[in-house]
Amino acid sequence: MIQYDTDFQERISIKPLIMSSNMRIIKICEFCKNEFVFKTTITQCCSDACAKRLYKVKKKNEAISRAKLETKVKRKPEAFITEGKIKVIQAKEWLSLKEAALLLNARRH
Repeated sequence: MIQYDTDFQERISIKPLIMSSNMRIIKICEFCKNEFVFKTTITQCCSDACAKRLYKVKKKNEAISRAKLETKVKRKPEAFITEGKIKVIQAKEWLSLKEAALLLNARRH
């Protein structure tokens, strides 16, 4: 004989059916700043076109900041420590004050 769970239907109907796909929340698009209704919590843009444009802007800003850092390094290469210098300093048993300052990224003002 097969037993059925008679309370099964009652337990299901008591639970609220709120899932991420059922949410309707208003958010502001990060690219065009217009309000839109989104369905998932990670949505940033109102449309695919805005998402692609935002991606391009982020990549452009990353490239600009990388270029600025490279320019700083070229202007004052002694102000930035390289991986090679770090490995040489870490291999030593005793450090001079200058080497310790380089390793701790400390300098005179």
